[in-house]
Amino acid sequence: TIINEFYPTGEDGKTKGYIFLEFKDRSSADEAVRQRNNYKLDKQHTFQCNLFTDFDKYDNIPEEFVPPPAQPYKDLGNMHYYLLDENCFDQYSIILDGGTTTAIYLNAVPEPVEIAKRERWTETYVRWSPRGTYLATFHGKGIALWGGEEFRQVSKFSHPGV
Repeated sequence: TIINEFYPTGEDGKTKGYIFLEFKDRSSADEAVRQRNNYKLDKQHTFQCNLFTDFDKYDNIPEEFVPPPAQPYKDLGNMHYYLLDENCFDQYSIILDGGTTTAIYLNAVPEPVEIAKRERWTETYVRWSPRGTYLATFHGKGIALWGGEEFRQVSKFSHPGV
């Protein structure tokens, strides 16, 4: 619940393009920022929200940059293992059982060979990356990339509704 609002104005009497809102408690302010930050007002305007305490945080940035600690190397295995196959068979994916199961096949001769099969691997559909290294699965909360001989999850990206 908003208990006070203040619109700063310039000498011409027009607002400066921002507003200060006071909420009844911290949880109301946090919820307002969560719901309204980066809210698209129209094609050219996006609503930006900050807590008043953020001003102190941004005002007290150290003068000297301290790099973040290095992340340890994570060995993902041979992501291009399929190129080493002497027959160079293509891989392809299919979604079956009414969309609940996803399977990956090697287009071998005389019959395709199933190399991976999982239930509920994706919520909608799958796509191969442009060079075939990764399999992207699409979900309500974002995208997951899978790869390697066992199709382990390599990475995931939060992007609701993609």
